[in-house]
Amino acid sequence: MYDPTLENLQGLQPDVYECAVYLVNAYREAGYPAVVTSGRRTVQRQQELIAQGLTTATLSHHLNGRAVDIAFLGIPNAPRDWYAAGGALWELMGGRWGGRFSIPDILHFDGG
Repeated sequence: MYDPTLENLQGLQPDVYECAVYLVNAYREAGYPAVVTSGRRTVQRQQELIAQGLTTATLSHHLNGRAVDIAFLGIPNAPRDWYAAGGALWELMGGRWGGRFSIPDILHFDGG
């Protein structure tokens, strides 16, 4: 299976890049096949995602390289607690986990 992580780390702000690499490596060392499925996005890509109903955010942290979405390779419906564990680690590094948003987005991790 294709791992898009390296491609999707391109263009991230340095602090978010470092945290994303750390989180993905922590997941993988624990045996979870984490991948970065989205990083920095263009306005056009964000508008496409809105049109597809995949997000409602017009002012996303993805637009300035301050957010990543993480999933698990080959496991499309991974348990929420897998994301929550990563969310807790991400928050320890000073970021925000989307699982705590008023409309939860468990795949989302941003630098705030």
